[in-house]
Amino acid sequence: MAALVHQRTSLQKKIHHAAQNKRVRFNEFFKDFDRLRTGEITESQFKRCINQSFGVTVSENDFNQIKEAYGSAKNIGMINYREFVNGLHENERSFSRKAPVVTENVNQILKKLKSHFHFRGIILSDCFEDFDKTNSGLVTESQFWRCFPSIPDVLTHAEISDIIQTYRHRNTNLISYSKFHQDLDKISLSGEKSELRQLQTLVPTPPPVSPDPQLPVQKVLDKVQLHVYKDGIRTTEFFIDHDKLRSGFITKNQFIIGLNLICGNRCPLTREEGDKIADHYIAPDGRVCYRDFCFLMENAFNVPHLEKNPTATVYRPHTGALAHTVHKLDPEDEAQVEKVLDILRDYVTRRRITMLYPFFKDFDRGKLFSRGVTKAQFRRLLNFFDVDLTDKDCELICKKFEEPNGTDVNYPAFVQAIDKDYQDTHVSEDKTTHPRPPSLAPLSPKLSPHLVDIQKLIHRLQCEVKVYRVRVCEHFKDFDGLKSGSISKSLFKRGLASMQGNHYNLTRSELEALSIYYTDPKTKGNVRWSDFERDMERVITERNLEKKPDFRVRSNDHITLNSWNTETEISEEVKTRGEKAITRMREEIAQRRIMTKPCFHDFDRHNCGYVSRNQFAQGLSYLGLESTEAEREAINAMYGDAKGINYHIFFKDLDPVECEPRKYERNLSEMVRYINFRETGTERLLKKDGCKTVEAVIEKIKETVMKRRIRLLEFFKDYDKLKSGRILKSNFKRALDLSGLNLTVDEIDLLAKRYQSDKGQDCVFYHHFNDEIESIFTVKELEKSPTAQVVQYKIMPAWLKNNLSKPIQEVYNSAMEHLARFVKTRRMQLYPMFEDYDKCRNGTVTYSQFRRVLSILSLIADEVEFHALEKQYKVNVGGMNVFNYLAFCDDIYEIAKLNKLD
Repeated sequence: MAALVHQRTSLQKKIHHAAQNKRVRFNEFFKDFDRLRTGEITESQFKRCINQSFGVTVSENDFNQIKEAYGSAKNIGMINYREFVNGLHENERSFSRKAPVVTENVNQILKKLKSHFHFRGIILSDCFEDFDKTNSGLVTESQFWRCFPSIPDVLTHAEISDIIQTYRHRNTNLISYSKFHQDLDKISLSGEKSELRQLQTLVPTPPPVSPDPQLPVQKVLDKVQLHVYKDGIRTTEFFIDHDKLRSGFITKNQFIIGLNLICGNRCPLTREEGDKIADHYIAPDGRVCYRDFCFLMENAFNVPHLEKNPTATVYRPHTGALAHTVHKLDPEDEAQVEKVLDILRDYVTRRRITMLYPFFKDFDRGKLFSRGVTKAQFRRLLNFFDVDLTDKDCELICKKFEEPNGTDVNYPAFVQAIDKDYQDTHVSEDKTTHPRPPSLAPLSPKLSPHLVDIQKLIHRLQCEVKVYRVRVCEHFKDFDGLKSGSISKSLFKRGLASMQGNHYNLTRSELEALSIYYTDPKTKGNVRWSDFERDMERVITERNLEKKPDFRVRSNDHITLNSWNTETEISEEVKTRGEKAITRMREEIAQRRIMTKPCFHDFDRHNCGYVSRNQFAQGLSYLGLESTEAEREAINAMYGDAKGINYHIFFKDLDPVECEPRKYERNLSEMVRYINFRETGTERLLKKDGCKTVEAVIEKIKETVMKRRIRLLEFFKDYDKLKSGRILKSNFKRALDLSGLNLTVDEIDLLAKRYQSDKGQDCVFYHHFNDEIESIFTVKELEKSPTAQVVQYKIMPAWLKNNLSKPIQEVYNSAMEHLARFVKTRRMQLYPMFEDYDKCRNGTVTYSQFRRVLSILSLIADEVEFHALEKQYKVNVGGMNVFNYLAFCDDIYEIAKLNKLD
């Protein structure tokens, strides 16, 4: 049996190593043959899977052993691959290294770490899982140092090194953090303070390291800032993962970890330097404000918001100041290096080597062109020169031109030192630059709520609430889940920021003053936002007006955005000086015809109507509107306030523009007049002139139905559910109104009386009415009289319906005879004269066009004759009375007895 186990272990070792090399899982390949997931496959399938998937050839003896060990007891010829895979996993665990030997010193270290991690809620495995993508429980040594929780008051550097050596994997040289975590979990805590004190006395801890007071923070910050600027590092990315709530504050340990990641090996910081920076940005609660540090780092050699302060002086280092400089050695070593460099310069000059730089560039190992090579590569390149250099000379050259990290060599500087034609870094000789301002960014300004005039601040917020129509409760009620009217101070400040939106202009001192003024006396640290809401909305209306019927609400039309500013009035002298300057500027604008406002719109990004005093002065200078210092101060006093200069009001006085009159009032008055005089419904129908006889009404309906092809039966049958042919008189009127025949009430009454039912006074025979109207299309029951002659209904032209009085008829006849004689004598074509004005070709022209044609022909000059012709040939097209020139011309040709085509 021992031999069997030995052989089985040997075979499983082969399969295990093959699976590790291919990075595959054992049971995934067997499942392809096991469609029913029974855990068993045939012998041939098992051999094929082992051979094809793992590349291991199974001998007959090995297969017999596997068959004997993992053969199925129920199904002959089947292999239980699940037990086989479980055996592989057991062997895998047996092949792992032996448990590490934990010494007494390491055991004491684990006890200290256990108590520390327990009371701070630190889970050790979570610190390393980001680097363990395969969940193998192993990380590299550098990853272990990077992720291990920094606890300088508990462990020393040597004790952490002992832990690394204890849990180092002997084959892969990796650190097993999983075994380290397991050993920590095995240690039990009694929970009694006496035992913890005894443990602390047994294992004394070194005192905490305090920063060196002689080390200036300015120098350390300049060093880090230069490194961040040269490498283009985004510093916030190294801290933001620790700040889940985006508050801008993290612990000191998290800040130091992020700072070490930023600096790396290119700008190494000592522990004292890191503590010095952390203590500079530390907050009263012990946390570090990393945002202030990042703000300083990301604004190196720059002034924040430079567009708002264009006259600011920006420090700019001279050319070459930020380049990598070579190291200074001892005088003896410097002389030896210079001697070797002279030999290399002579070699380059004598051999006329002009392309030395590309030889080094080919060895640049950085993907982003790091301008550095390793020392081994640099020594290989030195062999390119046929110069005998000793190892000491090579070491001195590497030391002279090495990078700050100590691993790479700055080959561009070396090439520049031996090749006079190559210029890598030029250092400017003119170093007359402005002195660099101190890098120590001031911390957040100290709050001074006692200096804030709270009543004036509340009045200013009330003006903004009234002008912008802000509903205060909408910005606070979501934070008050219990509807108690009280929220925390931080939530109150967030609500204020949300309430003000883009015109946010509250300082931190003003926020603190509001929080103190509305402090909740019952709950410590809370603010009564309901009281704040009541004070803000008081400017709009008064609460509980239904309980105060006699209360008189004051008008708030006088409140504007700047009505809160109640400063002293401007003196007459200052006002006169400012008006004189504005008058002179107005004359210059009129002469040069310049556009003034666009220049200031560029500074007003939020279009709030304000610019700063510096921007106002810069804009006037850009426009060429010069003024003295006294005049500028007078203008600032006239148009300025706490928010800046209101350039809208300034240009309204300087360059007034005629505004178009508001059309709202005019349109409103016209609409009211239209509503007052509009005739709707029955009044319109009663006042409208209609036909006096039934025959005229029926003829009118026939013409409308013929033109519009209306089926009147569709409007009546919905009211006749029994198909009796008669409906109520009210429904008859309603159907005619819905049909759109545009009949008056009198005309409808005539029709209802004509077709009134004999059986009831309130019923109408609509079938008889519909037959009469439908007769214009065909004769009813034509199939019963096939010999009947059907006459097509023709609509009488509208102009023939015009009836003239006897005097006008005489004038009309005289004018037509005169025109006919003139046309017959001249053989004139009248149609082309009118067609030039008839763009739509509908046979009509306006009265003015008709008169213009006859005036051109000098045919009629009498106004009475014009009136008679217009009245005779008047037709209505689209609601407008026009002249039917086709009928006019036809009548002229008929009287003159001429053919139209002649």
